[in-house]
Amino acid sequence: MALWESVRSTSDIPSLQRYLDRFPNGVFASTARQMMERLTAEVAQRQASLQFEIERKAQEAKQAADLQRALDDARKAREALSSAERERASAQAAAANARAAVAAATEERNTAALREEELRKEQQRLLAEAASASGRSTAERNAATAELEGKLAAVAGDARAAREALAAAEARQQSADRAAQVARDASQTASDRDAASRVAFLATPESPNGPAAPLGREQLARRLQAELKRVGCYAGEVDGEWGAGSRTALEGFIKRTGFLFDTANPGLEPLDAVASQRVRICPLQCGSGEVERGDRCIAAPARVPVPGREDAPVKTRVTPREAPATPRAATRPDGNRYSLSIWPKNTLQRGQTVSANTPFGRLTCTSIAANTPRACSWR
Repeated sequence: MALWESVRSTSDIPSLQRYLDRFPNGVFASTARQMMERLTAEVAQRQASLQFEIERKAQEAKQAADLQRALDDARKAREALSSAERERASAQAAAANARAAVAAATEERNTAALREEELRKEQQRLLAEAASASGRSTAERNAATAELEGKLAAVAGDARAAREALAAAEARQQSADRAAQVARDASQTASDRDAASRVAFLATPESPNGPAAPLGREQLARRLQAELKRVGCYAGEVDGEWGAGSRTALEGFIKRTGFLFDTANPGLEPLDAVASQRVRICPLQCGSGEVERGDRCIAAPARVPVPGREDAPVKTRVTPREAPATPRAATRPDGNRYSLSIWPKNTLQRGQTVSANTPFGRLTCTSIAANTPRACSWR
């Protein structure tokens, strides 16, 4: 009885085992065995729960790494696409200039050739008149002929220079056309790479043992909250709880960018859209007693009384500074994505170019092909 009283309330399995070792057929042996079985099951359950939690966190970390890799790939592809578009536009401008130079040189050459032909006809006419005129001396006829031949030689030189300029312009045109083709190929490659990265971003990552579980709602909410905080639209805690504050933050982002998302149950698309922004989207909102400095809120400067006037109102000492210049283009959304709200998928024909005025400026898009992104640019 004394030994049982000392172990009846314990949670220590070895203590119960000591009782059973000493009194295997004791009055409380059955109760002790039941307690040991219950405690053993609880220990096993705790160990299984701990192992499950460890595996869950490892899986979430892997999914977060895969997601970050996909976001980085998408960002690099978009940057490569923008660079290729700029190179293509520059090459096309160079090709257009070369073609204009060719047209000007061709016109100049044709004008010189016509002038040369006119002078030849004039020379033949004057020579015929000189041969038939009896009143003019041979010296006068020779002088007139020499003057015409001099003019003819000058015009022939001009025509030769025009032909040489034409040949040089044609060579420049061919070089510019080759550069434009290279830029177009690079732009197409960047477009394909961007499309592939978007597909990889939206696809579910796979593990060696088969398809992994989709991104959890809490983890997706936490990532979206972090990205909204980065662009200045969310001021709450990154806790994975998608509440009213998170919905309001996403609504503010939508209002300023033109995207259309479900704010109650956001998916991967809003996360991709917010992560693609490289600058602050929502304006900084400072609290009472704070002022904006650069990209953050600081305590308001001290109020200093005016010397010699104790009853005068207190002035605020503010250090003059220039407001940070924020170009209009810095807050523009991605043109390709924004264009879908104006011209939905499969509404543009291949090679068709369209333009529209938006709150962010004039947007111009060219449809490359049915299964590739559009080439859009802001003006």
